[in-house]
Amino acid sequence: MFRLFTAHTCGTLWSVRASPAPSPSAPRSFAPLRPQHQDSLTIKPPSAVTVVGSYAARTAVRPCPTVDVALQLPTDFLTAKAHLNYRYHARRAVYLVAVAHHLRDVSYSLFGEQRLEALHGDPSRPALLLAPAKADGFRLRLLPALAATTFALPRLAPDRNGVRAHAKPTTTAATAPASAKPAATKAAATNGQDQQQQAGLPTPHYNAGILMDMLLPVHAARLREVVSGPSAGHLGDALLLLKVWARQHGLMPPPPPFSSDAASAPASAAKPAVTAASGALAAATAFGGAAGGCLDGCVLSMLVLLLAERNKLAGAMSALQAFRAALALLADASAWSKGLVLARHQAALQAAGVPAAQLAAAPPVSAFKAQHSVVFVDFTGFANVAAHMTKGGLAHAQHVARRTLAMLDAPAEPDEAFGSVFLSPACPAAAFDYHWAVRLPPAAHWPWPAAPSAGAADAGADEEGSNGGSSLCRDRALSR
Repeated sequence: MFRLFTAHTCGTLWSVRASPAPSPSAPRSFAPLRPQHQDSLTIKPPSAVTVVGSYAARTAVRPCPTVDVALQLPTDFLTAKAHLNYRYHARRAVYLVAVAHHLRDVSYSLFGEQRLEALHGDPSRPALLLAPAKADGFRLRLLPALAATTFALPRLAPDRNGVRAHAKPTTTAATAPASAKPAATKAAATNGQDQQQQAGLPTPHYNAGILMDMLLPVHAARLREVVSGPSAGHLGDALLLLKVWARQHGLMPPPPPFSSDAASAPASAAKPAVTAASGALAAATAFGGAAGGCLDGCVLSMLVLLLAERNKLAGAMSALQAFRAALALLADASAWSKGLVLARHQAALQAAGVPAAQLAAAPPVSAFKAQHSVVFVDFTGFANVAAHMTKGGLAHAQHVARRTLAMLDAPAEPDEAFGSVFLSPACPAAAFDYHWAVRLPPAAHWPWPAAPSAGAADAGADEEGSNGGSSLCRDRALSR
Protein backbone atom coordinates (compact mmCIF):
# COMPACT_ATOMS: atom_id res chain seq x y z
CA MET A 1 0.00 0.00 0.00
CA PHE A 2 2.77 2.38 0.84
CA ARG A 3 5.64 3.07 -1.56
CA LEU A 4 9.09 4.27 -0.78
CA PHE A 5 9.48 8.03 -0.54
CA THR A 6 12.57 10.17 -0.45
CA ALA A 7 12.40 13.52 1.27
CA HIS A 8 14.91 16.34 1.58
CA THR A 9 14.41 18.49 4.64
CA CYS A 10 15.54 22.05 5.07
CA GLY A 11 14.42 24.01 8.07
CA THR A 12 10.64 23.91 8.24
CA LEU A 13 9.62 24.59 4.62
CA TRP A 14 9.19 22.09 1.80
CA SER A 15 7.84 22.17 -1.74
CA VAL A 16 6.76 19.14 -3.75
CA ARG A 17 8.87 18.45 -6.82
CA ALA A 18 7.43 16.08 -9.42
CA SER A 19 9.61 14.25 -11.92
CA PRO A 20 9.04 14.96 -15.67
CA ALA A 21 8.06 11.37 -16.39
CA PRO A 22 6.66 9.82 -13.22
CA SER A 23 6.53 6.06 -12.92
CA PRO A 24 4.91 3.81 -10.29
CA SER A 25 8.29 3.07 -8.73
CA ALA A 26 9.63 6.63 -8.79
CA PRO A 27 10.19 8.09 -5.33
CA ARG A 28 8.68 11.39 -4.28
CA SER A 29 11.07 14.13 -3.31
CA PHE A 30 10.41 17.16 -1.17
CA ALA A 31 12.74 19.85 -2.52
CA PRO A 32 14.01 22.31 0.07
CA LEU A 33 13.52 25.98 -0.56
CA ARG A 34 17.12 26.58 0.52
CA PRO A 35 19.18 23.80 -1.07
CA GLN A 36 22.44 25.07 0.41
CA HIS A 37 21.43 23.49 3.74
CA GLN A 38 20.17 20.17 2.43
CA ASP A 39 19.89 16.98 4.43
CA SER A 40 18.60 13.64 3.19
CA LEU A 41 15.71 11.83 4.85
CA THR A 42 14.26 8.58 3.56
CA ILE A 43 10.63 7.83 4.36
CA LYS A 44 9.79 4.14 4.34
CA PRO A 45 6.46 2.35 4.76
CA PRO A 46 5.16 2.15 8.34
CA SER A 47 6.31 -0.72 10.50
CA ALA A 48 2.73 -1.57 11.45
CA VAL A 49 -0.78 -0.39 10.60
CA THR A 50 -3.26 -0.96 13.43
CA VAL A 51 -6.91 -0.03 13.83
CA VAL A 52 -7.30 1.67 17.20
CA GLY A 53 -9.85 3.84 18.97
CA SER A 54 -13.59 3.45 19.22
CA TYR A 55 -14.01 1.47 16.01
CA ALA A 56 -11.62 -1.22 17.23
CA ALA A 57 -13.59 -1.46 20.50
CA ARG A 58 -16.94 -1.39 18.63
CA THR A 59 -18.01 1.82 20.35
CA ALA A 60 -18.09 4.26 17.42
CA VAL A 61 -21.08 6.60 17.44
CA ARG A 62 -22.75 8.75 14.85
CA PRO A 63 -22.77 11.38 13.47
CA CYS A 64 -19.43 11.36 11.71
CA PRO A 65 -18.08 8.02 12.99
CA THR A 66 -14.30 7.94 12.80
CA VAL A 67 -11.98 4.98 12.28
CA ASP A 68 -8.63 5.68 13.92
CA VAL A 69 -5.65 4.02 12.23
CA ALA A 70 -2.23 4.06 13.91
CA LEU A 71 0.77 4.24 11.56
CA GLN A 72 3.85 3.10 13.45
CA LEU A 73 6.89 5.03 12.29
CA PRO A 74 9.87 2.91 11.21
CA THR A 75 12.48 2.40 13.91
CA ASP A 76 15.29 3.88 11.80
CA PHE A 77 13.26 6.98 10.94
CA LEU A 78 14.11 8.77 14.19
CA THR A 79 17.52 9.86 15.35
CA ALA A 80 19.06 9.50 18.78
CA LYS A 81 17.49 11.77 21.42
CA ALA A 82 14.66 12.61 19.03
CA HIS A 83 12.37 13.14 22.01
CA LEU A 84 14.17 16.43 22.71
CA ASN A 85 13.44 19.85 21.24
CA TYR A 86 10.58 18.83 18.91
CA ARG A 87 12.80 16.67 16.71
CA TYR A 88 10.27 13.84 16.83
CA HIS A 89 7.40 16.21 16.10
CA ALA A 90 9.17 17.61 13.01
CA ARG A 91 9.74 14.15 11.54
CA ARG A 92 6.24 13.11 12.54
CA ALA A 93 4.82 15.98 10.50
CA VAL A 94 7.06 15.17 7.51
CA TYR A 95 5.94 11.54 7.58
CA LEU A 96 2.27 12.48 7.74
CA VAL A 97 2.62 14.87 4.79
CA ALA A 98 4.35 12.15 2.77
CA VAL A 99 1.51 9.71 3.49
CA ALA A 100 -1.04 12.35 2.51
CA HIS A 101 0.66 13.00 -0.83
CA HIS A 102 0.92 9.29 -1.51
CA LEU A 103 -2.76 8.60 -0.83
CA ARG A 104 -3.76 11.56 -2.97
CA ASP A 105 -1.63 10.34 -5.87
CA VAL A 106 -2.81 6.73 -5.60
CA SER A 107 -6.51 7.50 -5.83
CA TYR A 108 -8.26 10.69 -4.82
CA SER A 109 -11.65 9.15 -5.58
CA LEU A 110 -10.91 6.24 -3.21
CA PHE A 111 -9.58 8.16 -0.18
CA GLY A 112 -11.47 11.39 -0.80
CA GLU A 113 -10.88 14.78 0.74
CA GLN A 114 -8.02 15.32 3.17
CA ARG A 115 -7.78 17.56 6.20
CA LEU A 116 -5.31 18.04 9.04
CA GLU A 117 -6.55 18.04 12.62
CA ALA A 118 -4.66 19.10 15.74
CA LEU A 119 -5.16 16.50 18.46
CA HIS A 120 -6.57 18.24 21.54
CA GLY A 121 -5.70 21.56 19.94
CA ASP A 122 -1.98 20.75 19.92
CA PRO A 123 -0.46 21.91 16.60
CA SER A 124 2.62 19.77 17.17
CA ARG A 125 0.49 16.59 16.96
CA PRO A 126 -1.42 16.72 13.67
CA ALA A 127 -3.60 13.89 12.43
CA LEU A 128 -4.73 13.26 8.85
CA LEU A 129 -8.50 13.05 8.29
CA LEU A 130 -9.81 11.33 5.16
CA ALA A 131 -13.36 11.33 3.83
CA PRO A 132 -13.74 8.30 1.52
CA ALA A 133 -16.67 8.67 -0.84
CA LYS A 134 -17.86 5.05 -0.49
CA ALA A 135 -17.44 4.54 3.26
CA ASP A 136 -21.08 5.06 4.35
CA GLY A 137 -20.30 8.26 6.23
CA PHE A 138 -17.23 6.92 8.04
CA ARG A 139 -14.07 8.98 8.31
CA LEU A 140 -10.49 7.74 8.49
CA ARG A 141 -8.08 9.40 10.90
CA LEU A 142 -4.43 8.49 10.46
CA LEU A 143 -2.41 8.83 13.67
CA PRO A 144 1.39 8.51 13.62
CA ALA A 145 2.50 6.24 16.45
CA LEU A 146 5.69 4.87 17.94
CA ALA A 147 6.84 1.54 19.26
CA ALA A 148 6.75 1.23 23.04
CA THR A 149 10.54 0.85 23.10
CA THR A 150 11.38 3.90 20.97
CA PHE A 151 12.23 6.13 23.96
CA ALA A 152 12.93 5.33 27.58
CA LEU A 153 9.64 5.80 29.40
CA PRO A 154 11.13 7.40 32.57
CA ARG A 155 12.64 10.18 30.42
CA LEU A 156 9.09 11.28 29.56
CA ALA A 157 7.94 11.65 33.16
CA PRO A 158 5.90 14.81 33.88
CA ASP A 159 8.71 16.37 35.91
CA ARG A 160 11.36 15.93 33.18
CA ASN A 161 12.45 18.58 30.68
CA GLY A 162 12.14 17.78 26.98
CA VAL A 163 12.64 21.25 25.49
CA ARG A 164 16.01 22.62 26.50
CA ALA A 165 15.08 26.20 25.65
CA HIS A 166 12.16 26.01 28.10
CA ALA A 167 14.22 27.06 31.11
CA LYS A 168 14.43 29.82 33.66
CA PRO A 169 17.44 32.13 33.85
CA THR A 170 20.13 31.04 36.26
CA THR A 171 20.10 32.88 39.56
CA THR A 172 23.66 34.14 39.16
CA ALA A 173 23.09 35.81 35.79
CA ALA A 174 19.59 37.09 36.58
CA THR A 175 20.30 38.78 39.91
CA ALA A 176 23.78 40.16 39.25
CA PRO A 177 24.21 43.94 38.78
CA ALA A 178 24.59 45.32 35.29
CA SER A 179 28.31 45.94 35.78
CA ALA A 180 28.95 42.41 36.99
CA LYS A 181 26.72 40.58 34.47
CA PRO A 182 29.50 39.56 32.03
CA ALA A 183 31.52 38.00 34.83
CA ALA A 184 28.43 36.36 36.32
CA THR A 185 27.44 34.92 32.95
CA LYS A 186 30.92 33.53 32.41
CA ALA A 187 30.92 31.97 35.88
CA ALA A 188 27.49 30.43 35.25
CA ALA A 189 28.67 28.97 31.94
CA THR A 190 31.64 27.30 33.62
CA ASN A 191 29.35 25.29 35.87
CA GLY A 192 28.64 23.06 32.86
CA GLN A 193 25.82 20.75 32.04
CA ASP A 194 24.64 20.20 35.63
CA GLN A 195 23.53 23.80 36.04
CA GLN A 196 21.77 23.72 32.67
CA GLN A 197 19.78 20.66 33.71
CA GLN A 198 18.81 22.36 36.98
CA ALA A 199 17.64 25.48 35.12
CA GLY A 200 15.38 23.44 32.81
CA LEU A 201 11.68 23.55 33.64
CA PRO A 202 9.41 20.49 33.39
CA THR A 203 7.49 20.04 30.14
CA PRO A 204 4.59 17.79 31.19
CA HIS A 205 2.33 18.44 28.18
CA TYR A 206 5.18 17.98 25.72
CA ASN A 207 6.13 14.67 27.36
CA ALA A 208 2.53 13.51 27.59
CA GLY A 209 2.02 14.00 23.85
CA ILE A 210 4.95 11.74 22.99
CA LEU A 211 3.82 9.16 25.54
CA MET A 212 0.33 9.02 24.05
CA ASP A 213 1.83 8.29 20.61
CA MET A 214 3.99 5.54 22.10
CA LEU A 215 1.16 3.92 24.07
CA LEU A 216 -1.57 4.28 21.45
CA PRO A 217 -1.60 0.59 20.34
CA VAL A 218 -1.20 -0.56 23.96
CA HIS A 219 -4.23 1.44 25.09
CA ALA A 220 -6.29 0.19 22.17
CA ALA A 221 -5.50 -3.46 22.87
CA ARG A 222 -6.34 -3.14 26.57
CA LEU A 223 -9.62 -1.32 25.97
CA ARG A 224 -10.66 -3.79 23.30
CA GLU A 225 -9.96 -6.65 25.71
CA VAL A 226 -12.01 -5.16 28.56
CA VAL A 227 -14.84 -3.36 26.75
CA SER A 228 -15.45 -5.82 23.90
CA GLY A 229 -14.30 -9.06 25.52
CA PRO A 230 -16.55 -12.06 26.27
CA SER A 231 -16.99 -10.99 29.91
CA ALA A 232 -17.59 -7.31 29.15
CA GLY A 233 -21.35 -7.46 29.61
CA HIS A 234 -22.89 -4.08 28.84
CA LEU A 235 -19.67 -2.06 29.15
CA GLY A 236 -19.62 -1.32 25.45
CA ASP A 237 -23.23 -0.14 25.46
CA ALA A 238 -22.56 2.03 28.52
CA LEU A 239 -19.60 3.62 26.74
CA LEU A 240 -21.80 4.30 23.72
CA LEU A 241 -24.31 6.07 25.96
CA LEU A 242 -21.52 8.10 27.55
CA LYS A 243 -20.29 9.30 24.17
CA VAL A 244 -23.78 10.19 22.97
CA TRP A 245 -24.42 12.09 26.21
CA ALA A 246 -21.09 13.94 25.96
CA ARG A 247 -21.71 14.98 22.37
CA GLN A 248 -25.27 16.10 22.98
CA HIS A 249 -24.14 18.29 25.86
CA GLY A 250 -21.18 19.81 24.02
CA LEU A 251 -18.51 18.02 26.07
CA MET A 252 -17.05 16.04 23.16
CA PRO A 253 -17.41 17.79 19.79
CA PRO A 254 -17.83 15.69 16.65
CA PRO A 255 -15.29 15.91 13.83
CA PRO A 256 -15.78 18.94 11.58
CA PRO A 257 -17.90 18.26 8.48
CA PHE A 258 -16.18 17.93 5.11
CA SER A 259 -17.24 19.82 2.03
CA SER A 260 -18.10 16.50 0.40
CA ASP A 261 -20.84 15.82 2.99
CA ALA A 262 -23.32 18.14 1.30
CA ALA A 263 -22.54 16.76 -2.16
CA SER A 264 -22.91 13.11 -1.12
CA ALA A 265 -26.14 13.61 0.85
CA PRO A 266 -29.55 13.64 -0.84
CA ALA A 267 -30.88 17.02 -1.89
CA SER A 268 -33.69 16.92 0.66
CA ALA A 269 -31.44 15.97 3.56
CA ALA A 270 -28.19 17.67 2.61
CA LYS A 271 -28.88 21.02 4.17
CA PRO A 272 -30.28 19.75 7.53
CA ALA A 273 -27.44 17.25 7.94
CA VAL A 274 -24.71 19.79 7.38
CA THR A 275 -26.50 22.37 9.51
CA ALA A 276 -26.88 19.93 12.40
CA ALA A 277 -23.25 18.88 12.24
CA SER A 278 -22.05 22.47 12.06
CA GLY A 279 -24.33 23.48 14.92
CA ALA A 280 -23.13 20.64 17.11
CA LEU A 281 -19.53 21.52 16.37
CA ALA A 282 -20.08 25.21 17.13
CA ALA A 283 -21.93 24.41 20.36
CA ALA A 284 -19.25 21.99 21.47
CA THR A 285 -16.30 24.23 20.77
CA ALA A 286 -17.94 27.33 22.25
CA PHE A 287 -17.28 26.16 25.78
CA GLY A 288 -16.08 22.89 27.26
CA GLY A 289 -15.08 21.20 24.01
CA ALA A 290 -12.27 18.67 23.89
CA ALA A 291 -10.02 21.14 22.07
CA GLY A 292 -10.52 23.53 24.96
CA GLY A 293 -9.76 20.99 27.65
CA CYS A 294 -12.69 18.64 28.30
CA LEU A 295 -13.73 15.05 27.54
CA ASP A 296 -12.77 12.77 24.70
CA GLY A 297 -13.25 9.12 23.83
CA CYS A 298 -10.04 8.01 25.54
CA VAL A 299 -10.97 9.59 28.88
CA LEU A 300 -14.46 8.12 28.81
CA SER A 301 -13.09 4.67 27.94
CA MET A 302 -10.60 4.82 30.78
CA LEU A 303 -13.42 5.90 33.09
CA VAL A 304 -15.41 2.78 32.25
CA LEU A 305 -12.24 0.69 32.61
CA LEU A 306 -11.67 2.12 36.11
CA LEU A 307 -15.22 1.25 37.14
CA ALA A 308 -14.74 -2.31 35.92
CA GLU A 309 -11.51 -2.64 37.92
CA ARG A 310 -13.17 -1.36 41.09
CA ASN A 311 -16.05 -3.84 40.65
CA LYS A 312 -18.53 -1.00 40.42
CA LEU A 313 -20.12 -2.53 37.33
CA ALA A 314 -21.79 -5.87 37.90
CA GLY A 315 -22.42 -8.25 35.04
CA ALA A 316 -26.19 -8.07 35.63
CA MET A 317 -26.23 -4.28 35.23
CA SER A 318 -28.01 -2.82 32.27
CA ALA A 319 -26.35 -0.31 29.99
CA LEU A 320 -28.31 2.55 31.58
CA GLN A 321 -27.26 1.51 35.10
CA ALA A 322 -23.63 1.31 34.04
CA PHE A 323 -23.99 4.73 32.42
CA ARG A 324 -25.28 6.20 35.69
CA ALA A 325 -22.38 4.64 37.60
CA ALA A 326 -19.93 6.26 35.19
CA LEU A 327 -21.64 9.62 35.60
CA ALA A 328 -21.44 9.30 39.39
CA LEU A 329 -17.67 8.77 39.16
CA LEU A 330 -17.30 11.69 36.77
CA ALA A 331 -19.27 13.95 39.12
CA ASP A 332 -17.21 12.92 42.19
CA ALA A 333 -15.09 16.03 42.77
CA SER A 334 -13.20 14.52 45.73
CA ALA A 335 -12.00 11.55 43.67
CA TRP A 336 -10.75 13.81 40.88
CA SER A 337 -8.99 16.11 43.36
CA LYS A 338 -6.98 13.14 44.64
CA GLY A 339 -6.27 11.94 41.10
CA LEU A 340 -7.69 8.86 39.37
CA VAL A 341 -5.24 6.00 38.97
CA LEU A 342 -5.81 2.74 37.14
CA ALA A 343 -4.36 -0.51 38.43
CA ARG A 344 -1.03 -1.45 36.86
CA HIS A 345 -1.29 -3.74 33.86
CA GLN A 346 2.09 -3.78 32.16
CA ALA A 347 1.91 -7.14 30.41
CA ALA A 348 1.65 -5.48 27.00
CA LEU A 349 4.74 -3.37 27.68
CA GLN A 350 6.67 -6.43 28.83
CA ALA A 351 5.64 -8.29 25.68
CA ALA A 352 6.79 -5.31 23.60
CA GLY A 353 10.27 -5.57 25.09
CA VAL A 354 10.29 -2.69 27.57
CA PRO A 355 12.98 -3.44 30.20
CA ALA A 356 11.79 -4.27 33.70
CA ALA A 357 13.95 -1.47 35.12
CA GLN A 358 11.92 1.09 33.16
CA LEU A 359 8.61 -0.42 34.25
CA ALA A 360 9.68 -0.17 37.89
CA ALA A 361 10.59 3.51 37.50
CA ALA A 362 7.06 4.80 36.91
CA PRO A 363 6.59 8.29 38.41
CA PRO A 364 4.45 8.65 41.55
CA VAL A 365 1.02 10.23 41.50
CA SER A 366 2.41 13.29 43.29
CA ALA A 367 4.60 14.04 40.26
CA PHE A 368 1.51 14.14 38.03
CA LYS A 369 -0.46 16.29 40.48
CA ALA A 370 2.39 18.79 40.71
CA GLN A 371 2.47 19.36 36.94
CA HIS A 372 -1.09 18.76 35.64
CA SER A 373 -4.40 20.40 36.46
CA VAL A 374 -6.33 17.13 36.05
CA VAL A 375 -4.77 13.72 36.75
CA PHE A 376 -5.96 10.38 35.37
CA VAL A 377 -3.03 7.95 35.24
CA ASP A 378 -3.39 5.03 32.84
CA PHE A 379 -2.71 1.36 33.55
CA THR A 380 0.94 1.62 32.47
CA GLY A 381 1.67 4.17 35.20
CA PHE A 382 3.45 6.58 32.84
CA ALA A 383 0.79 8.54 30.90
CA ASN A 384 -1.84 10.99 32.08
CA VAL A 385 -4.75 10.56 29.68
CA ALA A 386 -6.34 13.75 31.05
CA ALA A 387 -3.27 15.92 30.45
CA HIS A 388 -5.18 18.07 27.95
CA MET A 389 -8.02 18.78 30.39
CA THR A 390 -8.32 21.95 32.45
CA LYS A 391 -9.95 22.53 35.81
CA GLY A 392 -12.61 24.68 34.20
CA GLY A 393 -13.48 22.05 31.62
CA LEU A 394 -13.65 19.33 34.28
CA ALA A 395 -15.84 21.50 36.52
CA HIS A 396 -18.26 22.10 33.65
CA ALA A 397 -18.41 18.37 32.84
CA GLN A 398 -19.07 17.56 36.49
CA HIS A 399 -21.81 20.18 36.61
CA VAL A 400 -23.52 18.61 33.59
CA ALA A 401 -23.08 15.11 35.06
CA ARG A 402 -24.69 16.08 38.37
CA ARG A 403 -27.58 17.75 36.58
CA THR A 404 -28.08 14.64 34.42
CA LEU A 405 -28.07 12.35 37.46
CA ALA A 406 -30.66 14.51 39.20
CA MET A 407 -32.83 14.35 36.10
CA LEU A 408 -32.58 10.54 35.92
CA ASP A 409 -33.07 9.93 39.64
CA ALA A 410 -36.38 11.82 39.95
CA PRO A 411 -37.82 12.34 36.47
CA ALA A 412 -41.16 14.09 36.17
CA GLU A 413 -41.69 12.20 32.92
CA PRO A 414 -39.33 9.24 32.14
CA ASP A 415 -39.63 9.59 28.38
CA GLU A 416 -38.99 13.32 28.51
CA ALA A 417 -35.98 12.83 30.79
CA PHE A 418 -34.48 10.24 28.43
CA GLY A 419 -34.94 12.59 25.50
CA SER A 420 -33.35 15.49 27.34
CA VAL A 421 -30.31 13.39 28.24
CA PHE A 422 -29.62 11.57 24.98
CA LEU A 423 -31.70 13.04 22.16
CA SER A 424 -31.77 16.83 22.54
CA PRO A 425 -28.55 18.74 21.87
CA ALA A 426 -27.83 21.24 24.63
CA CYS A 427 -25.77 24.33 23.96
CA PRO A 428 -23.25 24.89 26.78
CA ALA A 429 -23.80 28.64 26.60
CA ALA A 430 -27.44 28.17 27.63
CA ALA A 431 -26.42 26.59 30.95
CA PHE A 432 -25.29 29.90 32.47
CA ASP A 433 -26.98 33.24 33.06
CA TYR A 434 -23.89 35.45 32.81
CA HIS A 435 -20.83 35.32 30.56
CA TRP A 436 -17.61 37.27 30.78
CA ALA A 437 -15.13 37.81 27.97
CA VAL A 438 -11.63 38.79 29.05
CA ARG A 439 -9.50 40.51 26.42
CA LEU A 440 -5.78 40.31 27.01
CA PRO A 441 -3.31 42.85 25.62
CA PRO A 442 -1.28 41.67 22.62
CA ALA A 443 1.87 41.29 24.74
CA ALA A 444 0.07 38.82 27.04
CA HIS A 445 -0.81 36.38 24.27
CA TRP A 446 1.28 33.23 23.95
CA PRO A 447 3.81 32.89 22.38
CA TRP A 448 5.34 36.06 23.70
CA PRO A 449 7.25 38.12 21.12
CA ALA A 450 10.01 39.03 23.55
CA ALA A 451 13.30 37.20 23.03
CA PRO A 452 14.53 34.92 25.84
CA SER A 453 17.08 36.31 28.24
CA ALA A 454 20.75 35.49 28.07
CA GLY A 455 20.51 33.11 30.99
CA ALA A 456 17.63 31.24 29.37
CA ALA A 457 19.54 31.04 26.10
CA ASP A 458 22.57 29.60 27.87
CA ALA A 459 20.42 27.07 29.68
CA GLY A 460 18.59 26.23 26.47
CA ALA A 461 21.58 24.71 24.68
CA ASP A 462 21.31 20.93 24.52
CA GLU A 463 24.06 18.37 24.17
CA GLU A 464 24.53 19.18 20.50
CA GLY A 465 24.64 22.92 21.04
CA SER A 466 21.26 23.67 19.43
CA ASN A 467 18.26 25.34 20.98
CA GLY A 468 14.76 23.88 20.83
CA GLY A 469 11.91 26.06 19.69
CA SER A 470 10.69 27.68 22.89
CA SER A 471 7.96 29.50 20.94
CA LEU A 472 6.30 26.13 20.31
CA CYS A 473 6.43 24.87 23.88
CA ARG A 474 2.99 24.61 25.51
CA ASP A 475 4.38 24.14 29.03
CA ARG A 476 4.64 27.81 29.91
CA ALA A 477 2.81 29.45 32.80
CA LEU A 478 -0.29 30.29 30.79
CA SER A 479 -3.11 32.38 32.28
CA ARG A 480 -6.38 30.52 31.92
